[in-house]
Amino acid sequence: MNALWENGVREHHIDNNLGIMYYLFHPLYSDDSMPNKLIQKLIVESNEIRDILEYCSFDTLGAFDLDNTLITPTHTKGLGSDKWFSMLLMHAFTVIPDRDLARKLTVQLSDYVQDIIKFKPVEDRTAKILKLLSDVGLPIMGLTARHVKSSEMTERQLQSAGISFSQPDNEVDSLVKQSTHSESKSVQLHGEVVKLSKSSDGVVQLDIGDPTRKPCYKNGILYCDGADKGKCLAAFLAYLGVQYSVVMADDAKHNLECILKEAIAEEFSFIGLRYGRTDKLVEKFSMPAAMEKMKEKMHLLPLEALELIKELKLDFAVSAKPPGG
Repeated sequence: MNALWENGVREHHIDNNLGIMYYLFHPLYSDDSMPNKLIQKLIVESNEIRDILEYCSFDTLGAFDLDNTLITPTHTKGLGSDKWFSMLLMHAFTVIPDRDLARKLTVQLSDYVQDIIKFKPVEDRTAKILKLLSDVGLPIMGLTARHVKSSEMTERQLQSAGISFSQPDNEVDSLVKQSTHSESKSVQLHGEVVKLSKSSDGVVQLDIGDPTRKPCYKNGILYCDGADKGKCLAAFLAYLGVQYSVVMADDAKHNLECILKEAIAEEFSFIGLRYGRTDKLVEKFSMPAAMEKMKEKMHLLPLEALELIKELKLDFAVSAKPPGG
């Protein structure tokens, strides 16, 4: 198996990416001068998670978005999904003038809701693909917009789908545990300073200069707390001090573009898989239908969630159109 991996996937990776990455890192070229064809080769479309294997090599770090990429809510009409959260946040902005407070309350309610619904893997083979990467010795990690306070719930959701990023032989987790940066470490990201610190329980906190965002790494997952995924990943890689070729799967192209921007600036190899398996579900999403499902589950929510519902002025008929739309 290892021989096939070395001779097959590695050669394919080098043939496809070496020339492109040389072009990107050449001092004569800037981000603005990259031809679209090259960008398209670095961010590819796919509806199959197994396609990520095509771009892996011996030095690959496999990074995976969670929602709509690895896991998705089941039997909820989209309640608890990324689309539901974004529409709920849009509504919160219209009823609460303080945007930071609106986001905070929306995140809190989302956590309560996600804790009472079930999740499933997006594909039947999702967990098998991640296990295959681990079995051939490649490090993997989760990379999510979620915040670290939801880590226990997130790990339960992943485990219910047969997925775990905190295996004993996961190289990324091992590097964090072996790290001597017990207090703090500062890294430079194209002129900006990012401070990272590790607590006694192995959680790595990232200070990206935004007091409203608290990205953290815990148990194999980098929780970006709504911050730029590219900046968070680049800072975390600098903290580890290991040069990886990053391959990332995410349903949101914007996140992949953010990582590509950092890859160019920090000179690490990157391929993004824009994962479209759940696109049709997102297109069919109906906010009123999702809120009706939430109404059915009201009896399962704690009192704190009911107070948040009042504070956010939810009438369970939130429009599916953006404000002014």
